Amino acid sequence: MKEYELPINKKILLTLATLGFALVIISTYLKITDKNFAENNSQLFIGIALLLQIVPWIVVLIDLIKNQIHNKIMWFVGMFAFGSLTTIIYLLNREKHLRLFKRFKNV
Repeated sequence: MKEYELPINKKILLTLATLGFALVIISTYLKITDKNFAENNSQLFIGIALLLQIVPWIVVLIDLIKNQIHNKIMWFVGMFAFGSLTTIIYLLNREKHLRLFKRFKNV
């Protein structure tokens, strides 16, 4: 089966996903600990973070559908259960899982 390339550069996707994930963590922490931040800015920052995360998440989901990946079901479950954390891990290990599928397919 043909191996499909990512439509957006992997480094850009990884940067967007990581920045979005970090911004969600920081915004959530500030919302819990700082009452002024919670009243004024929290929704804006969390919204920006989610916008940064949605593009890599959709691209990775489409990549999972198009390519033959080792443990594809595990990745789908992870995408819906853990969101951008799974996206970051997938982008870091994508080539490895493409090779693993080819290797196990031939065995």
